[in-house]
Amino acid sequence: MNINESLPLLVLATSLVPGVIIFFLEESRIRLRTTLNLTGAILKLLLVGYILQGVQSGQVFDFRHNIMPGLELVFKADPLAMLLITLSAVLWFLTTLYAIGYLENSPHRSRFFGFFSLCVTATTGVAMAGNLLTFFVFYELLTLSTYPLIVHRGTEAAIRAGKIYLAYTLTGGAVLLIGVVWLYSLMGQVEFASGGVAARLGPEYATQLQIIFLLLIAGLGVKLR
Repeated sequence: MNINESLPLLVLATSLVPGVIIFFLEESRIRLRTTLNLTGAILKLLLVGYILQGVQSGQVFDFRHNIMPGLELVFKADPLAMLLITLSAVLWFLTTLYAIGYLENSPHRSRFFGFFSLCVTATTGVAMAGNLLTFFVFYELLTLSTYPLIVHRGTEAAIRAGKIYLAYTLTGGAVLLIGVVWLYSLMGQVEFASGGVAARLGPEYATQLQIIFLLLIAGLGVKLR
C-alpha cells in the first residue's frame, strides 16, 4: 500500500482512534480527553490540507479493500469529497473547541466525545465513499453514532426525541437497504462515476431501476427528515 492509498484511511483514523480511546477514559481525565480531541481535529485538518494540494495537482487518492467477491469498501478523495471533508474537518475543530467548554461540568463527557468522534468518522466515510456499499455502511454508522448524542442528557424529552429519531432512521435504513441489495443484484459492484452507472443496463430494466431509485430516495429522505 502506497502513501496515496493509505491517506484516506489516515483521515478516518484521526477521529476514529481518539474516539475509541476516549470511550475508556475516566471522567476525571479532562486534560487527556481534551488533548486527544484537539490532536485528532488538528491532524485531520493537516491531512486534509495535504490531500487538497495533491488533488489540485492531479494525484489520485484511492483505497480499496475486498470484503468478499463482488463486495469492496472503496474510499476516494476526489474534488467533491474534499469539499465535504474540508467543511467537516473545520466544523469538527470549531465544534470541539466549543463543546469542551460547554460540557465542562456535564456528566458522561467521555461517552459524549467518543460518540462525537465516531460521528465525524462516519461523516468522513460518507464523503469519501467510492461505491454504494461504502456509502451505505458509513451512513448507517452515522445513524447509530448520532443516537447517543441525542439522548445524552437522559431527560424525558431527550429519550422521547431519541425514540422518534430511531423510528425514522431505522425505517429509512431498511428501505435504503432493499434498494441497495436490489441494485447490487442487477449490477454487481456499484461504483460511483460521473454520469451514472446504470446506463449499461438495457431498457428492459427501466421499471426496476425506477423502483430502486424511489427506494433509495425514500430511504435517504426519511433519514434526512
